[in-house]
Amino acid sequence: CYDKIILDIHGVVPEEIAFLGKKIKSFIYNKIEKKAIRNCYKLIHVTTAMKEFYERKYNLNLASRSIVLPIFEKTTINPNHSKWESNTFDIIYAGGMQAWQNIDLMIKVTKGGDTRNIKFNFFFPQELISDFKLKLGDRLDSRTIMVDSLPKEDVIKVMTRCHLGFVLRDDIVVNRVACPTKLIEYLECGVVPIIKSPDIGDFNTLGYSFIRVEELNGSLSMDDLRKKVENNYKVLAHFQSLTEHSKSILINIFKNANKRLENKVMP
Repeated sequence: CYDKIILDIHGVVPEEIAFLGKKIKSFIYNKIEKKAIRNCYKLIHVTTAMKEFYERKYNLNLASRSIVLPIFEKTTINPNHSKWESNTFDIIYAGGMQAWQNIDLMIKVTKGGDTRNIKFNFFFPQELISDFKLKLGDRLDSRTIMVDSLPKEDVIKVMTRCHLGFVLRDDIVVNRVACPTKLIEYLECGVVPIIKSPDIGDFNTLGYSFIRVEELNGSLSMDDLRKKVENNYKVLAHFQSLTEHSKSILINIFKNANKRLENKVMP
């Protein structure tokens, strides 16, 4: 029997399930979640917004028990500075086709306005390619749209060459507390997020730069996008610093736990 439990929360599961219309299952998960949060030793959240959400939800002060640890892979990505000399704006989306990704809105964007100097790069798992092409319809033959499936490391290489990336999340609690890996990758690769709602996790609080999806109908400026990227590197640095700090806290907790365990078993 363990006397100290660390609860690692990557998403607001009861709310996600409710979003899918599964009310009974959501009710059950709420009960489990409440007991787990009230009784655990420490909580790991992916964003400060998530910590604050649970404090409001359960009327608790979780400051002393919380560790904010963003989902962050430590990778070395070489920025592509030459892309800013291009006359074409490259836009990328890499991910799944879940409802909250707003795939239909992305396709609508490819059909609207003047997109002659815009190239759209869509990457999906192989099993989803045919479904996406079906959704594209008559846009499939367009020279400005590329659809493919590639290993993650190859997608990242393409991403570094892109200027903008879709992250069209709705303004719902599931997204307001999230830390999408895709958004972190965009910032790492020098890609400006195209957003529907800016309130995704802690990014807006930290002052990240983006463009709204409706702005794609207007004129885009390479110089403006490059300035947004430079600002986003500062936001990224905050996430990196917070991740390393939180990791060190966790490591110390584990070290102290091991010492206590060793003292217990010593004759």
